[in-house]
Amino acid sequence: MVNAVRGMGRIGSGVQSDDERLDELGRNLDTIALHLVRAMRRIDTKLGVPPARLSALSSLVFGGARTIKALAEGESVTSPTMTDVVAGLERSGLARREAHPTDGRSTIVTPTPKGVKIIRRRRAAQVAYINSTLAELHRDDLEVLVRAVGILSVAFAIPLPSDIPEMERP
Repeated sequence: MVNAVRGMGRIGSGVQSDDERLDELGRNLDTIALHLVRAMRRIDTKLGVPPARLSALSSLVFGGARTIKALAEGESVTSPTMTDVVAGLERSGLARREAHPTDGRSTIVTPTPKGVKIIRRRRAAQVAYINSTLAELHRDDLEVLVRAVGILSVAFAIPLPSDIPEMERP
């Protein structure tokens, strides 16, 4: 087993100021995030659903049904762009639009059972990749990572899967 805390994987070597350590930490996390995103993208490619659709579908599955406007805001795109994304999800049978209960001009986008299944398969593949990578770490390092993930989720206000309500299984 590899022990990064006790070994070469330590962040910062020598005497550094707090600003220097923070800068190095930021660069290191950015690099790790980039590599992790690339690995997740390779997994996503195997699903055969374009990235924008997968992202929107994931938002629907884990965040719940919502209007196109709310979905567009959450995905940082325009409403017309999200309308096209949702149309693609509908054509693929991954999402459906339903009449808004109080606003006759709006619709609510909901994932279909097929869409939920795709996102669950995606999540399982991503978690399997991460787990297989982390399995080589020493138990002490895994404990450090558990703490770090909790700290990062608070710092960046990211809800963890344990914070997200489970959807009913189709």
